[in-house]
Amino acid sequence: MDRQQHVKVERFLKLGYSHSDILRVLESLHHDAQTNDILEELIKTCHTGSNRSGPHSPRLVPRGCSPGPAEPRAGPPREPPAGFRAVVIDGSNVAMSHGNKKVFSCQGLQLAVSWFWDRGLQDITVFVPLWRKEQPRAEAPITDQHILHELERRKILVFTPSRCVNGKRVVCYDDRYIVKLAFDSDGIIVSNDNYRDLQTENPQWKKFIEERLLMYSFANDKFMPPDDPLGRNGPSIDDFLLKKPWSPDNKLQPCPYGQFTPQLHNNRPNTAQFTPSFSNGDYNCTTAAARCKGCTASFVCSHANISMLDDGEACFLRGMIVIK
Repeated sequence: MDRQQHVKVERFLKLGYSHSDILRVLESLHHDAQTNDILEELIKTCHTGSNRSGPHSPRLVPRGCSPGPAEPRAGPPREPPAGFRAVVIDGSNVAMSHGNKKVFSCQGLQLAVSWFWDRGLQDITVFVPLWRKEQPRAEAPITDQHILHELERRKILVFTPSRCVNGKRVVCYDDRYIVKLAFDSDGIIVSNDNYRDLQTENPQWKKFIEERLLMYSFANDKFMPPDDPLGRNGPSIDDFLLKKPWSPDNKLQPCPYGQFTPQLHNNRPNTAQFTPSFSNGDYNCTTAAARCKGCTASFVCSHANISMLDDGEACFLRGMIVIK
């Protein structure tokens, strides 16, 4: 199997297809088949297989575009992939954001849930105050309220408690439900709220919110979380959604001013320029190791990690000097 075929196999494995199904479809199509053609064939064969096997439902959820808003997938729930984090959605924040801060738009919840579901994440919980089930009022408009009942039926949406006492509504603080469940399940929070009050309330929650808050935007009816949830030097959105640990050492910023040379950016002022040469019998490093002041990129020899040394410190074992 060549590299191109291997990439295709990896892509469809992430969507939940079995290795044997993918190989069978690839063999049946021509070598340069496009991704959409392969996906279409996988969907067809999966559908046919489910009809032959009787009551068993397909293990896969097909992806694709539709003319209308994407509906959350129906049918029996699948076992959630072990590699994904749990997703806890701040329902009020998402719905009001989609409604332009004026209307509680339940369609925004549907769009957010579908975005995660289409990527294989199925441990999804949406919190919404119970009073949103009531008849809409002029001061609290709500649209597409039937979506709340559908998400509740599918055990995705959870209503936080509220009650009336002497004609006044008593509402439990739904933000605390959101943060607590995400913290306990080691998941992520989908919201544009920073939960500052809860950060001051619990130091553990403060660190968790800083590292696991996924903000988003709506472009018309398109739910759009950022590709870099924790900034340009943080994990990608794909890594952010996974349980595997992520280290910033794997995300060093590439230098935008060209490849590393012994003369580090000698055409730019205020940049480090040094070419050490050490030998301890094991290594003989003649490459420079410094931090570029022009672009903050790290330059290291193949035997060292710059983050382990202080400014001006020499590592004779590894053969490098750090200049910051």
